[in-house]
Amino acid sequence: MKRLVAFSAAILLTWLCVSGVAATETPGAFVQRFYDSYLKEDAPDWAKTARNRRSLFDPTLANALRDDAVAQARTTGYIVGIDFDPFLGSQDPGNRFAVGHAVPILAGYRVEVYDLESGPKSKPTVLVDIAPSGESWIITDFRYPTTSSELLSILRSLRRSRASSH
Repeated sequence: MKRLVAFSAAILLTWLCVSGVAATETPGAFVQRFYDSYLKEDAPDWAKTARNRRSLFDPTLANALRDDAVAQARTTGYIVGIDFDPFLGSQDPGNRFAVGHAVPILAGYRVEVYDLESGPKSKPTVLVDIAPSGESWIITDFRYPTTSSELLSILRSLRRSRASSH
């Protein structure tokens, strides 16, 4: 088992080096920088961030976020899109988030993110999946441990629901 873990770690390290990811920014540092920047805004707006900082997101995620925001903007009187901040995993999040462990996954890393204002927790508030992209990282999905759901699945389900109601 130890050999398998060592072999897997060596393959991942080789893959990351070959992919061109800058060794100066760790997965955790990338995710923390994203949250620090996002939470600097007076009123963080996930749709605005997804639109204006599109290069931080995998194209599939960026397109799904855009489609959801456009659908909601076109609709008045009821909610047809996500009804929470997908980056913070809450409708009423705190203002201070910190990165925990970064765990290697097949396509990159899964980074734990904790809401520091919601008290001590054993589980992270959000898990952020990232993958190498050129000399940096891109966000590929957000996962919510308390509900065992992920943003891309939620966005796909909402898109199907909107399509079936037309």
